[in-house]
Amino acid sequence: MIIQVRKKMSFVSRDKKYIVLEIGTSRNGDINYRIEGDDNTPVLVNSEDFEIISNKLPTLWVAQWYEVGSLVLRPSAWTRLGFWEEYFNGEPEAKRIYEEEKNKIIEESLSESS
Repeated sequence: MIIQVRKKMSFVSRDKKYIVLEIGTSRNGDINYRIEGDDNTPVLVNSEDFEIISNKLPTLWVAQWYEVGSLVLRPSAWTRLGFWEEYFNGEPEAKRIYEEEKNKIIEESLSESS
């Protein structure tokens, strides 16, 4: 899935296209995308600030349902409890898993859009 920014933001470029690494919904109806910002940090962004360029979903995504009413589509390797905390704490194994899954998503997304 590929998106493009609709409005100016500090961590993404206006005319740049971004590959969606994860999609999450909340029980109040908000939809968030996880992308890599311009500094290569994975960030959550509100879907309303982006236009969808390609709606093809990565084949390696799985659905993870939470009892609070939210749903997340992402690689199964990222569904482990504490994964993102470990990633942002700089744990080498979490960083390796993130890069591996991210590269698979990028490769698949770019092959679909060409």
